[in-house]
Formats: sequence, structure tokens, C-alpha cells
Amino acid sequence: MWYRKKGNYFVHEITMLIVMSAWAVGFTAVLFMNPLSGSTQIFSNTTLRLIMNILHGIFSILALIFGLWLVSLWRPESTSFAAKSKRIALLTTIFWIASYVVGVLGFMVLHTTFFG
Repeated sequence: MWYRKKGNYFVHEITMLIVMSAWAVGFTAVLFMNPLSGSTQIFSNTTLRLIMNILHGIFSILALIFGLWLVSLWRPESTSFAAKSKRIALLTTIFWIASYVVGVLGFMVLHTTFFG
């Protein structure tokens, strides 16, 4: 984000490409682990845990879609990239932060007694 604010879109997009690639690999790995083949009791034994897991999934998928869209729009030496990508970059950031916040809170609900 710092590179984008400074106008260095080349470094920003190379960084985004690396991050989105790593995130797509990680997201795919989680899907292949198939946690739904076993008991899902721990993920949905309370309404709060179920809601946290659903929200985390929704925010993660939306952030991944917007992030990949942002990376796919970029072209080296593009003069219109900043204007075309501003709203997509904002949405990517919002959903990405929401995904992490809900993920951390979901972890705390699942693995600690902090929330009761």
C-alpha cells in the first residue's frame, strides 16, 4: 500500500502479484485439506462459531476475487491503472482486513476462553 500511495505502481503490483499468488496457493491448500470430510462439530457447535466461520469465508473469497482482479488489471507502463484500480484496491483492502479480523476473532473463539 505504501508503494501505491507513493505512485510506484510497478513495485506495488509486483508485490501484489507475489502476495496474491501465495494467498491463492494457501487458500487452495485449505480447500484440499477438506475439513468438511471429518466432524464439523467444532466449527459449528455454537451459533457464534458458525457465524464467524461463514463471515471469514465470505470475506476471504471476496478479498481474493478483488485482489486477483486488481492484479489482472495491471499492465507495465499503464497510465490509466491508478484511476481504473482505485475502487478495486479499496475494496480489496476492506475485505482483506475484515477477513483477518474475523479470522483472528474466530481463532480466539475456537481456541481460547477469552469470549467465554
